[in-house]
Amino acid sequence: EAARQFGTAIAHIYFNCSFDSQFILHELNAQFSGMAGTYDNVYIDIVITSIKNTKSELRKMNGIGYIHQDSKIVGKISSAWSIIPKKLLNRLNTFQ
Repeated sequence: EAARQFGTAIAHIYFNCSFDSQFILHELNAQFSGMAGTYDNVYIDIVITSIKNTKSELRKMNGIGYIHQDSKIVGKISSAWSIIPKKLLNRLNTFQ
């Protein structure tokens, strides 16, 4: 859940994605190579690996997040998203 919210925040903050856009999460894959314990802080750094804009609006992005604890990478999260602006979603809904 935290990774999903982080990806949404990145789209809004760094790519000026409208707050009324709809997000479609195509993939969210988490792999852990070690156990994250409760004894120390955990943090995630994310690299956006692919971006597609249409008419200067963010439409797709992929990302990889690395989960760190105690100076070690203990996990990796990959994700793939599509973003649909509200005006396009409204047009699509008229075809239902």
